[in-house]
Amino acid sequence: MFKRIALICFILLIIGLQAMQAQILIGLLFGEKLNNEKLEFGLNLSGNFSQLTDVQSEKYIRNFGMGLFLDYKMHPKWVVQTSFFFKAPKGAANLEKDDLLFHVEDSLMGGVKAERRINYFDLPIMLSFRPKPFIGIAIGFNIGMLAMSEDYFEKESNNGTLIFDRGTRDFLSLFEAGVNAGLTWHYNGDPGVQIRVNYLYGLTNVYKESTGKEGFNRVIQLSVLVPIKFGVGSKKEDG
Repeated sequence: MFKRIALICFILLIIGLQAMQAQILIGLLFGEKLNNEKLEFGLNLSGNFSQLTDVQSEKYIRNFGMGLFLDYKMHPKWVVQTSFFFKAPKGAANLEKDDLLFHVEDSLMGGVKAERRINYFDLPIMLSFRPKPFIGIAIGFNIGMLAMSEDYFEKESNNGTLIFDRGTRDFLSLFEAGVNAGLTWHYNGDPGVQIRVNYLYGLTNVYKESTGKEGFNRVIQLSVLVPIKFGVGSKKEDG
């Protein structure tokens, strides 16, 4: 089942990467074409608050994400929202010894701040209903490809702060998939800045089967979307 999902994710991600590369080039050269009555294009800057279901901690790990967005208005009330995040951090805070994917001596874990830091290339695609031009309710799906992963440790001692980490990429699945839901606030402009709050509910196991572990991403994402305005002309107001 997971292998089929991974194959689908791979195909969609490759298509999305190719499309987004073309959008970046076109956007830089012809910004006025990508910011008009139908299209909006620009930067997507996010604050991610993430957890993993296998880590028994109520604390979120906080990280900064970055990518690009392209919105297509099919109808005054219906918008397809796409983004490509080349930095989509996820993971978990407050790891305990049982949460680790490798052996660590008990003496090293005492008083340690331990986090699982994972970064993906993410491609969320969502359909937004906008009853008013300035507000939208969206739902969709997300596919991601693993970029890097590490377990990070920080321990205070009499000699200062000891920091060490270990890569965990070999323990994690290359692809993940999930569903998204969120709200958008669209400020007036030509085009205007957007504020979005999305929730990602992971559906695929973050870990490889060989680890014997099962965990799913849960992410609250607060984004600021800033349009690229190269040569943007006036836009018509929504009716």
